[in-house]
Amino acid sequence: MKKKTAKRTASLLLAVLLLLGLWAALPVQEADAGSQYITDIHVSATANSVAVSFHYGKDTSDEDTQSLRVYLIRYDPYSKVINGFYTPDGTNPVGDYQTTFANLPSGQQYYIQIHGSARTYGTFSDTERDYYSDLIPIITVVPQAPQLCLGLLSLGVSTVRLDCQLLDTGTGVSYNPDERIWFQNLGRALKSSAVVVMRQSDAPAGNLDPHDPMAAGVFGPESWDDYNNPFETGIEFASLTPDTDYVAQVQLTNDYDLTGYSSKLAFRTYAIPQVVIDDVRMLSTGVYLTATVTLDARDEVKSLSLYADDPDAGEPVYDPARLSGSLVRFDAATGQAVFEIGGLAYETAYDLQVLLETRGGQARSAKRTITTLPEPVRASVTTQPATAIRSDKARLNATISNTGYTSLIEHGFLYSATNAHPIRGALDAVEVTAPITSQTAPIPFFAIADGLLPSQLYHVVPFVRNNEGTSYGDSLTFTTLPAPAVWTLNGTTHKTTAAIRLYGEVVSTGGIEPTLRGFVYDQLPDPFLGKSSAQSALDDVTNTSTGQYDVLVSGLSANTTYYYKAFIHSLAGTLYGDQYSFTTESLDTILPMVPLLPILDTQITDTTAEVYGSFTTPAGTTVTETGFVYSETPNPALNDFDSMFVPLSDTDGLFTTLLSSLKSNTTYYLRAYAINANGTGYSPAVSFATKNTLSAVPPELITAFCVDDIQATALTVTLETTGSPVASKVVLYSESNPMPLYGAPNVSTISFGLTDGTQKTIGGLKPN
Repeated sequence: MKKKTAKRTASLLLAVLLLLGLWAALPVQEADAGSQYITDIHVSATANSVAVSFHYGKDTSDEDTQSLRVYLIRYDPYSKVINGFYTPDGTNPVGDYQTTFANLPSGQQYYIQIHGSARTYGTFSDTERDYYSDLIPIITVVPQAPQLCLGLLSLGVSTVRLDCQLLDTGTGVSYNPDERIWFQNLGRALKSSAVVVMRQSDAPAGNLDPHDPMAAGVFGPESWDDYNNPFETGIEFASLTPDTDYVAQVQLTNDYDLTGYSSKLAFRTYAIPQVVIDDVRMLSTGVYLTATVTLDARDEVKSLSLYADDPDAGEPVYDPARLSGSLVRFDAATGQAVFEIGGLAYETAYDLQVLLETRGGQARSAKRTITTLPEPVRASVTTQPATAIRSDKARLNATISNTGYTSLIEHGFLYSATNAHPIRGALDAVEVTAPITSQTAPIPFFAIADGLLPSQLYHVVPFVRNNEGTSYGDSLTFTTLPAPAVWTLNGTTHKTTAAIRLYGEVVSTGGIEPTLRGFVYDQLPDPFLGKSSAQSALDDVTNTSTGQYDVLVSGLSANTTYYYKAFIHSLAGTLYGDQYSFTTESLDTILPMVPLLPILDTQITDTTAEVYGSFTTPAGTTVTETGFVYSETPNPALNDFDSMFVPLSDTDGLFTTLLSSLKSNTTYYLRAYAINANGTGYSPAVSFATKNTLSAVPPELITAFCVDDIQATALTVTLETTGSPVASKVVLYSESNPMPLYGAPNVSTISFGLTDGTQKTIGGLKPN
């Protein structure tokens, strides 16, 4: 009533103003732009609706009437739908508003406009004010298939948990993946969902069908439920085959019967985990146990447990009265686990079992039945003879035959030169310990006694300490070797202008291996290793043996005095014998050395003999003549009245000739010779007998010799002969000897028999 009265008063005032001629100064109608008052406009569309929200900021509570509308306008064909808001007159309409236009066709162009108005009634006319927003275009959504994604939440030996993700409903109904599904009322847009899991070997090329009988696991199809669907919390499938390839796919149908499919997700279930007990080390009231864990490469251990129980048909894992052990360590790289368990009774049988929990599943080892050890006692140790005895050290040996059913703490040896039964702490004994390498008897161990005296008798006693105390073995003795020593022997052989053989004797090596032995020599007195003018020659023996040895020293100068000592060298150092000297021969007294090569039967006929010789001469001398001297009497020599000789000019080291005009069936003695400036050197005499067969037919002679068909490792030789065939023909060949002869070094042969023909192949040669 007050408001009406006020309005009437205003009307009377307006009439007075008109009478005063002031009407022209007052506006009759106002139309303000809506953007000033209509803000925060949001327009969205689905396939069949358009939603509008905005803020209205004009207070028209003092006006006579007011209204607030939203227009949905379509131009082709033209239509206009109005959604209004209830704004009672006299109230303040300022606030947030929203409205939805439903049951619209999809894919259509619309325009939204918001209109607010207010009117004041006057005596002569009304004042009306309108506020319009801009036209806002919006198109209803064309329905599409939902867009989906499928991920892996967890995987096991026989289970998989899938992460089904909704990306778009395909209807335009908004979906926020960061909010819970049941807050978003998606039931107005979605119809049903399904998830299918299938072995990869059974899966079709296209989408998976939830009705396929080959499916390994299926969820749905089920009607959509905002509270119970695979997209809300994921979905788990069980009873899958371990270590097998699978594919999975999720599908979703919206209210427009359009079905969307995720991409296929491929996965492989884990292989079944395994745990195997490898070894159990028993103690009196407990055990140490090692086990090996085998896992799928993608799996990981969650827990490992050891249980013990009385022996029965059940498994300790499931026995409430079981005893639990503890995991000492686990190496994931090797899969080795170490457990310990205590509190067991002496000499009592128990079943042991390991339980493995992994991310993918569970495994139990087979039961292992053990019996704990008796009550602990002191350990037992047996003394064994010392070995590797030297002049200053020895290896002490012992074996623990019984650990005493408890853990070993330390073990070692006591030795003394004066105390036959040394114990720990004795002032006249030395103690050496050895590292503990095992807790399971028998346990051999050793230690090195060092700093010993040469040729000394020692007493040795082993000891071992466990949790029950220290025990000792029997006392044994050993004697160290004499200190290393060497003698130089005053005697030489095989002396020439450039070489000599020296002799020494190793008295003792002190048991040290290797020990080098040899001679050091010099043209100056007091030679020793490392002296700049001295040289050394080594024997090829390097072990600990003793006794005489000799070395041929070469490369010496003629007619020169040398001083020499025998020596031995080892870790203990270098020891020398007495010094002696020798003088090499003069070149003026050395004759050539002339060996005579054997004469084979094939080289002899009734009147001829093919003979071969060679020579060596000291450096600095020259051979001027070679040849052969022969006679029917032993030891022929040049200038003997009954000897004949054949001089030759071959002075390159090898020489040969054919002795002819010999008597048949006659024994001859032959020597080769070589002459240098010092005189004539002869070979030892050899004898041969000419043959007793005279033939009117000429013997077979080689008239041609040919080498051809040369290959990488073989060649062909051809002989052409004339005369009466002989039983055998021989070809001699060598890799390094330029004049291959019978009996010469590095010479090989190939024979031609009576039936072999004239051609043969030599194989097994070296290329090039």
